[in-house]
Amino acid sequence: MSAPVLILMSGGVDSAVLLYAAEAEGRNVHALHVGYGQPAGGVELLAARELAEGQGVQLWNVQTQMPSMDAMLAAPGLGGPRVVHARNAVLCSLAVSLAVDLDCSEVWIGCNAADRSDYPDCGKSFIKAMSETAYYATDGKVRVRAPLLDVSKRAILRHAKRLGVPLEKTWSCYTPLKGKPCGSCGSCKVMATAVGEPAKCPHCPGHKEGKTLIRQHHPDCPTWGKWDKQLVTGA
Repeated sequence: MSAPVLILMSGGVDSAVLLYAAEAEGRNVHALHVGYGQPAGGVELLAARELAEGQGVQLWNVQTQMPSMDAMLAAPGLGGPRVVHARNAVLCSLAVSLAVDLDCSEVWIGCNAADRSDYPDCGKSFIKAMSETAYYATDGKVRVRAPLLDVSKRAILRHAKRLGVPLEKTWSCYTPLKGKPCGSCGSCKVMATAVGEPAKCPHCPGHKEGKTLIRQHHPDCPTWGKWDKQLVTGA
Protein backbone atom coordinates (compact mmCIF):
# COMPACT_ATOMS: atom_id res chain seq x y z
CA MET A 1 0.00 0.00 0.00
CA SER A 2 1.26 3.50 -0.86
CA ALA A 3 1.93 6.22 1.70
CA PRO A 4 -1.08 7.37 3.76
CA VAL A 5 -2.66 10.64 2.62
CA LEU A 6 -4.95 13.23 4.19
CA ILE A 7 -7.28 14.97 1.72
CA LEU A 8 -8.79 18.40 2.31
CA MET A 9 -12.44 17.81 1.46
CA SER A 10 -14.68 20.73 0.52
CA GLY A 11 -17.41 18.47 -0.83
CA GLY A 12 -16.77 19.75 -4.35
CA VAL A 13 -15.77 17.94 -7.51
CA ASP A 14 -12.04 18.64 -7.15
CA SER A 15 -11.63 17.14 -3.69
CA ALA A 16 -13.99 14.28 -4.60
CA VAL A 17 -11.70 13.38 -7.51
CA LEU A 18 -8.70 13.43 -5.16
CA LEU A 19 -10.53 11.13 -2.74
CA TYR A 20 -11.40 8.60 -5.42
CA ALA A 21 -7.95 8.83 -7.03
CA ALA A 22 -6.21 8.15 -3.73
CA GLU A 23 -8.46 5.18 -3.13
CA ALA A 24 -7.71 3.90 -6.64
CA GLU A 25 -3.99 4.11 -5.85
CA GLY A 26 -4.50 1.89 -2.84
CA ARG A 27 -3.70 4.65 -0.37
CA ASN A 28 -4.65 4.62 3.28
CA VAL A 29 -6.94 7.65 3.02
CA HIS A 30 -8.15 10.13 5.62
CA ALA A 31 -10.20 13.26 4.93
CA LEU A 32 -10.60 16.65 6.61
CA HIS A 33 -13.32 19.24 6.16
CA VAL A 34 -12.78 22.73 7.56
CA GLY A 35 -15.60 25.14 8.27
CA TYR A 36 -14.34 28.72 8.41
CA GLY A 37 -17.59 30.70 8.40
CA GLN A 38 -18.39 30.20 4.71
CA PRO A 39 -22.07 30.49 3.69
CA ALA A 40 -22.04 27.02 2.13
CA GLY A 41 -20.29 25.43 5.11
CA GLY A 42 -23.25 23.28 6.14
CA VAL A 43 -24.01 21.83 2.73
CA GLU A 44 -20.29 21.42 2.00
CA LEU A 45 -19.88 19.36 5.16
CA LEU A 46 -22.86 17.19 4.26
CA ALA A 47 -21.44 16.58 0.78
CA ALA A 48 -17.96 15.84 2.10
CA ARG A 49 -19.35 13.45 4.70
CA GLU A 50 -21.47 11.57 2.16
CA LEU A 51 -18.56 11.25 -0.26
CA ALA A 52 -16.17 10.06 2.44
CA GLU A 53 -18.63 7.59 3.94
CA GLY A 54 -19.34 6.22 0.49
CA GLN A 55 -15.68 5.25 0.24
CA GLY A 56 -15.37 4.05 3.83
CA VAL A 57 -13.09 6.96 4.69
CA GLN A 58 -13.15 8.74 8.03
CA LEU A 59 -13.92 12.44 7.74
CA TRP A 60 -12.49 14.79 10.35
CA ASN A 61 -14.34 18.07 10.87
CA VAL A 62 -12.66 21.23 12.19
CA GLN A 63 -14.54 24.49 12.72
CA THR A 64 -12.77 27.84 12.86
CA GLN A 65 -13.41 31.42 11.76
CA MET A 66 -11.51 33.38 9.12
CA PRO A 67 -11.28 37.14 9.77
CA SER A 68 -11.20 38.26 6.12
CA MET A 69 -14.65 37.23 4.91
CA ASP A 70 -16.18 40.29 3.21
CA ALA A 71 -16.05 38.84 -0.32
CA MET A 72 -17.27 35.42 0.76
CA LEU A 73 -20.19 36.90 2.69
CA ALA A 74 -21.36 39.11 -0.18
CA ALA A 75 -24.98 38.62 -1.16
CA PRO A 76 -25.81 35.33 -2.90
CA GLY A 77 -26.23 35.65 -6.65
CA LEU A 78 -23.47 38.22 -7.10
CA GLY A 79 -20.80 37.26 -9.62
CA GLY A 80 -17.04 37.16 -9.26
CA PRO A 81 -14.54 35.27 -7.12
CA ARG A 82 -14.96 34.93 -3.37
CA VAL A 83 -11.43 35.61 -2.17
CA VAL A 84 -10.65 34.85 1.47
CA HIS A 85 -7.08 35.98 1.95
CA ALA A 86 -4.65 33.17 2.83
CA ARG A 87 -7.50 30.69 3.24
CA ASN A 88 -5.53 27.79 1.82
CA ALA A 89 -2.59 28.60 4.07
CA VAL A 90 -4.90 28.16 7.06
CA LEU A 91 -6.56 25.02 5.69
CA CYS A 92 -3.24 23.41 4.82
CA SER A 93 -1.78 24.25 8.23
CA LEU A 94 -4.69 22.58 10.01
CA ALA A 95 -4.41 19.57 7.70
CA VAL A 96 -0.66 19.25 8.19
CA SER A 97 -1.09 19.28 11.97
CA LEU A 98 -3.70 16.51 11.77
CA ALA A 99 -1.64 14.56 9.22
CA VAL A 100 1.18 14.17 11.74
CA ASP A 101 -1.19 12.61 14.28
CA LEU A 102 -2.60 10.28 11.60
CA ASP A 103 0.85 9.28 10.29
CA CYS A 104 -0.02 10.68 6.86
CA SER A 105 3.04 11.75 4.89
CA GLU A 106 1.05 13.86 2.41
CA VAL A 107 -1.76 16.39 2.46
CA TRP A 108 -3.66 16.77 -0.83
CA ILE A 109 -5.55 19.91 -1.76
CA GLY A 110 -7.75 20.36 -4.84
CA CYS A 111 -6.18 23.51 -6.34
CA ASN A 112 -6.39 23.37 -10.13
CA ALA A 113 -5.71 25.36 -13.29
CA ALA A 114 -9.05 27.17 -13.11
CA ASP A 115 -8.24 28.66 -9.69
CA ARG A 116 -4.92 30.37 -10.27
CA SER A 117 -6.09 33.61 -11.90
CA ASP A 118 -8.34 34.62 -8.99
CA TYR A 119 -6.80 32.90 -5.99
CA PRO A 120 -3.08 33.46 -5.32
CA ASP A 121 -3.02 30.67 -2.75
CA CYS A 122 -3.89 28.15 -5.47
CA GLY A 123 -0.79 28.71 -7.59
CA LYS A 124 2.41 26.73 -8.05
CA SER A 125 4.52 29.10 -5.96
CA PHE A 126 2.14 28.85 -3.04
CA ILE A 127 1.94 25.05 -3.15
CA LYS A 128 5.72 24.76 -3.32
CA ALA A 129 6.18 27.16 -0.40
CA MET A 130 3.43 25.50 1.63
CA SER A 131 4.93 22.07 1.07
CA GLU A 132 8.35 23.25 2.18
CA THR A 133 6.83 24.93 5.22
CA ALA A 134 4.98 21.74 6.13
CA TYR A 135 8.15 19.70 5.69
CA TYR A 136 10.19 21.87 8.04
CA ALA A 137 7.34 22.39 10.50
CA THR A 138 6.92 18.62 10.93
CA ASP A 139 10.59 17.67 10.92
CA GLY A 140 10.25 16.13 7.47
CA LYS A 141 7.11 14.11 8.15
CA VAL A 142 4.55 15.81 5.86
CA ARG A 143 4.45 17.40 2.41
CA VAL A 144 1.58 19.26 0.72
CA ARG A 145 0.58 18.28 -2.80
CA ALA A 146 -1.93 19.58 -5.34
CA PRO A 147 -2.25 16.72 -7.86
CA LEU A 148 -4.73 18.69 -10.02
CA LEU A 149 -2.67 21.88 -10.13
CA ASP A 150 -2.26 21.90 -13.93
CA VAL A 151 -5.56 20.21 -14.74
CA SER A 152 -8.50 22.10 -16.28
CA LYS A 153 -11.96 21.87 -14.78
CA ARG A 154 -13.28 20.04 -17.82
CA ALA A 155 -10.49 17.47 -17.55
CA ILE A 156 -11.28 17.09 -13.84
CA LEU A 157 -14.86 16.24 -14.78
CA ARG A 158 -13.55 13.59 -17.15
CA HIS A 159 -11.42 12.15 -14.35
CA ALA A 160 -14.50 12.15 -12.13
CA LYS A 161 -16.41 10.08 -14.66
CA ARG A 162 -13.51 7.66 -15.12
CA LEU A 163 -13.13 7.18 -11.36
CA GLY A 164 -16.85 6.75 -10.77
CA VAL A 165 -17.28 9.89 -8.66
CA PRO A 166 -20.99 10.47 -7.93
CA LEU A 167 -21.25 14.03 -9.22
CA GLU A 168 -24.77 14.35 -7.87
CA LYS A 169 -23.34 14.14 -4.33
CA THR A 170 -20.87 17.00 -4.78
CA TRP A 171 -21.43 20.67 -4.04
CA SER A 172 -19.65 23.46 -5.94
CA CYS A 173 -21.34 26.78 -5.06
CA TYR A 174 -19.94 29.33 -2.62
CA THR A 175 -23.21 31.11 -1.84
CA PRO A 176 -26.36 28.97 -1.84
CA LEU A 177 -29.55 30.78 -2.71
CA LYS A 178 -32.57 29.34 -0.90
CA GLY A 179 -30.80 26.03 -0.51
CA LYS A 180 -29.76 25.78 -4.18
CA PRO A 181 -26.62 26.82 -6.09
CA CYS A 182 -26.72 30.51 -7.01
CA GLY A 183 -25.48 30.02 -10.58
CA SER A 184 -23.56 33.32 -10.46
CA CYS A 185 -20.62 33.01 -8.07
CA GLY A 186 -17.13 32.29 -9.37
CA SER A 187 -17.38 28.60 -8.58
CA CYS A 188 -20.69 28.17 -10.42
CA LYS A 189 -19.38 30.10 -13.45
CA VAL A 190 -16.15 28.10 -13.67
CA MET A 191 -18.15 24.89 -13.68
CA ALA A 192 -20.59 26.22 -16.28
CA THR A 193 -17.66 27.17 -18.52
CA ALA A 194 -16.13 23.71 -18.06
CA VAL A 195 -19.33 22.08 -19.20
CA GLY A 196 -19.84 24.23 -22.30
CA GLU A 197 -22.86 24.47 -24.54
CA PRO A 198 -23.09 20.81 -25.69
CA ALA A 199 -23.85 19.59 -22.20
CA LYS A 200 -26.89 21.78 -21.59
CA CYS A 201 -30.00 19.68 -21.57
CA PRO A 202 -32.62 21.10 -24.01
CA HIS A 203 -35.47 19.80 -21.87
CA CYS A 204 -34.44 21.61 -18.68
CA PRO A 205 -34.90 25.42 -18.39
CA GLY A 206 -32.02 25.73 -15.96
CA HIS A 207 -29.69 24.11 -18.47
CA LYS A 208 -30.86 26.41 -21.25
CA GLU A 209 -29.99 29.42 -19.09
CA GLY A 210 -26.48 28.05 -18.61
CA LYS A 211 -26.80 27.97 -14.84
CA THR A 212 -26.11 24.32 -14.22
CA LEU A 213 -23.67 21.58 -14.90
CA ILE A 214 -24.27 18.82 -12.38
CA ARG A 215 -27.43 17.22 -11.16
CA GLN A 216 -27.48 19.06 -7.84
CA HIS A 217 -28.98 22.06 -9.68
CA HIS A 218 -31.83 20.18 -11.33
CA PRO A 219 -32.30 16.77 -9.66
CA ASP A 220 -35.57 16.10 -11.47
CA CYS A 221 -34.27 16.62 -15.00
CA PRO A 222 -35.84 13.73 -16.98
CA THR A 223 -32.94 13.30 -19.39
CA TRP A 224 -30.06 13.74 -16.94
CA GLY A 225 -28.47 10.37 -17.71
CA LYS A 226 -27.96 11.24 -21.40
CA TRP A 227 -26.58 14.71 -20.71
CA ASP A 228 -24.41 13.58 -17.82
CA LYS A 229 -22.64 11.27 -20.27
CA GLN A 230 -22.18 14.06 -22.76
CA LEU A 231 -20.97 16.43 -20.04
CA VAL A 232 -18.03 14.28 -19.10
CA THR A 233 -17.19 12.31 -22.19
CA GLY A 234 -18.31 14.58 -25.00
CA ALA A 235 -20.26 11.62 -26.42
